[in-house]
Amino acid sequence: MPDEKLNNTHLSDLRNNASIIGTLIRGPQIKQTKTGKLVCSFVIKNGTMDPTYVPITTWGQEAQKCSDFKEGTAVYVNGRLKTNSWKGVDGIRISKLQIVATKVELYSKLKEEEIDKVANSIKFKEELNGPRKN
Repeated sequence: MPDEKLNNTHLSDLRNNASIIGTLIRGPQIKQTKTGKLVCSFVIKNGTMDPTYVPITTWGQEAQKCSDFKEGTAVYVNGRLKTNSWKGVDGIRISKLQIVATKVELYSKLKEEEIDKVANSIKFKEELNGPRKN
């Protein structure tokens, strides 16, 4: 049973929180907006047999940090899910899910406590929602 001391703010933070570990499929693209903000975009691959490709966008200092990553770099990403949608040239609506990252770390540099946080977050979600069904 989840800790009853959890407040609504904590639960609302969990509603749109995404964490993933994967490898960059190519080097990141860094740009500067008209207002001078740095934005970095890259795609990571999660899994090997049937991989999932996840677009990642990050801003500011995290964007600067990510600009040094290379293809094949293993990273831990934490952020929120965002859906972009638009109409294609044929008029059909297209949607793209991405993670807007607030934290990106080299996977090899993750501290034991960070791995524990991710594991505890998964454990908490299972306690809240029940175990995942295959």
